[in-house]
Amino acid sequence: MEVKTTFKAEYATEFVEKLAKFKTFFPLYKNYKVLGAVAALKYDEQSDKFAYRLGLFVLRSTDEGLVKILNDKKFVPKGF
Repeated sequence: MEVKTTFKAEYATEFVEKLAKFKTFFPLYKNYKVLGAVAALKYDEQSDKFAYRLGLFVLRSTDEGLVKILNDKKFVPKGF
């Protein structure tokens, strides 16, 4: 999971690159499907939609102090 106060589109790209290398550094998980998620208080310039299109779960805090997953039912997560 990648967490930022303000999330930018380039953070999503960098995070996907890190996820692609994850199993190289943690071979114990080579037979597992790894899913990515990003969380932020604010998403700049539709970076939340960009992360969604990259196959990442997108989370945002609510006014009640909880966290909400913003992805809709059509979302298909990308496995790494």
